[in-house]
Amino acid sequence: VNCETDFVAKNDDFLALVQNCAELVSANNPADVAALSALPLGEGTVESTRTALVGKIGE
Repeated sequence: VNCETDFVAKNDDFLALVQNCAELVSANNPADVAALSALPLGEGTVESTRTALVGKIGE
């Protein structure tokens, strides 16, 4: 997980996504990024959550 601006790096939603991804990696040990992206997160998957966040914060 990365970002391009300090605005995003300090955004609470971005920080929550990073924390949640770290917890999912620790708990599930996914084989690759595709496997991580498919894991459930919130009301969807990591990928759907990431996509929604990109739309919200613009990067």
